[in-house]
Amino acid sequence: MKRFAARLGRPGLAGSCALLATVFVACGDDEPTQPPPGAAFNVAPVAQELSEVTEGLSTLNDALNSLNGLGGSIAQVMGPGGFPPSIAERVPEVQLDRVPQVESGHGHSPVLSVLSSRRPAPAVLPLPSFLLAPLGLTCVWNVATDGWHGGENIFGDPPSDGTFFELYTTDGFGRPQEPLAPLAGSAFSSVRLLSQRSVFDIETVTRQSGQTVLDVRTQGTASSFDIWDVAIRDGMLSSGTTVLDFNVDLSPTVFQGSGTVRDIFISETLTAGASDGTLVVEVRKTGDGAQTILFTIQFGLQAPFPITSGSVTIDGATVASVSGSSLGAPVITVTDDRFPTSQRVLLGDIFGDSDQLALELFDVTLFGACIGAEDIAVNSATGESAFCDFLVSPAG
Repeated sequence: MKRFAARLGRPGLAGSCALLATVFVACGDDEPTQPPPGAAFNVAPVAQELSEVTEGLSTLNDALNSLNGLGGSIAQVMGPGGFPPSIAERVPEVQLDRVPQVESGHGHSPVLSVLSSRRPAPAVLPLPSFLLAPLGLTCVWNVATDGWHGGENIFGDPPSDGTFFELYTTDGFGRPQEPLAPLAGSAFSSVRLLSQRSVFDIETVTRQSGQTVLDVRTQGTASSFDIWDVAIRDGMLSSGTTVLDFNVDLSPTVFQGSGTVRDIFISETLTAGASDGTLVVEVRKTGDGAQTILFTIQFGLQAPFPITSGSVTIDGATVASVSGSSLGAPVITVTDDRFPTSQRVLLGDIFGDSDQLALELFDVTLFGACIGAEDIAVNSATGESAFCDFLVSPAG
């Protein structure tokens, strides 16, 4: 949580709130009189490895900031009606549905509301969709017009079914900052529309310094704002030295993100019911020092999502309880006297680092889902999406 979560004010496509903070209440100040059996409660190796992972992936912060800001800025360029007024005049057969603007922590999807509210981001969330256009161009940001424009193919020829976007350092609202500051290493994202129909298929590849730092294929359906099911299989985040392979499933009521890096498996599942929700974070180390740490938290679905109960187990043994007035600030209270006092703070580091990694996967998923959820432009005669090439000016 110390490094990857240090991206305070980081823009994205979701709502805003204070960053996750974890508080600990120790059960006494002294070491237990009896040592723990074996190394069952030694969580230091897992904490150290997760710390190294988050440190290694922190080099992707700027690229991920820019990518997440890209989605929001495209939605803003299109305007509140989805397209500029000229689109309706030029393409009369297209039905234009308003892109709803919802405040942080609200919306049709309970899962989106919870996840959105637990991370710093712009206060306005475009939900859920916009069309990405035009195809076959390299798009650069134009400060004068405050929008994306076609530019020179500085990254090579873009695919005929996709678009290249130059990536920039972003401001607190996700837009490229002024004066423009392109990211080092000729960073850009290639976004390909492999399917434009109700079952969408979006490929996003981000490259920097000649290396692929993100490779993800987002597939799903978005028949309405209430029915939104998205999946990512075999996604990859890489800093060159640290590689996270991951999968994601997102629906209105369930978010499940899991990833493997080195010999660590991380999984976060958030399930939203009618009035309450459950957050389960699993961290499993394989090989030498194999260990499974499980955080289970029940909370209310009304902001600030108060925690009603929770527990922490290590290899099935309950070692701590979880409470708190907000899901963003859980209080972990160690209940097993065998757990070393010197390691109690490490439980928070493990929870914070793994939870922040899961929120990164949520950001990446939301970016692809918003592009793929194309119901703002539907041909009234055929029911198919009408791809419009007026969203980005063809010349800078």
